[in-house]
Amino acid sequence: MALWAAIGFLGAGCDATRAPTLELWAAGSEGEIVSELMPAFEALHPGLRVRVQSIPFLGAHEKLLTAVVGESTPDLAPLGNTWLPEFAMIGALAPLDDAVAKSSVIRAADYFEGVWDINRYDGHQYGVPWYVDTRILFYRRDLLEQAGFSAPPGFGHDFRLDYVDGWSQVAPPDGWTDADTEQLERFLWPS
Repeated sequence: MALWAAIGFLGAGCDATRAPTLELWAAGSEGEIVSELMPAFEALHPGLRVRVQSIPFLGAHEKLLTAVVGESTPDLAPLGNTWLPEFAMIGALAPLDDAVAKSSVIRAADYFEGVWDINRYDGHQYGVPWYVDTRILFYRRDLLEQAGFSAPPGFGHDFRLDYVDGWSQVAPPDGWTDADTEQLERFLWPS
């Protein structure tokens, strides 16, 4: 929902006769899902086009930083809330305060306070929550023991070090895919 509102902010003053095209980079499965939603969105906004580029989640941070340095950023990119302060600090994001204040759709009161506030940096709103998820660690006890752990390691820096040192010694389970690795990384690195 917030993504559509953000696109609406950018497209509100566009001349439909020129068919403006916005570029949206979305990481992981978001790119696939958003691509499926675009025909309906474009039908609601005649003359506005959105080109979606799906990028691998594991390379998204570096690709976005490289785009900032090369001054070739997309018009829109969903960011994880752990990335927002970094991108705001380096001047890669535009404050949304004025656009949010003028919006009839986006109101801070419609969001959980913590989720709204995590999109603020240095007193300004740089993001609008799109969705919130909860990550839960499920694990196979046999693989955990094979990696040398009697229980899951604690979270934080030690957890990541333990992951690299211990889990790298364990062969992936049958059927393990790159998508599984991506989901595990999403769980580990924000912690």
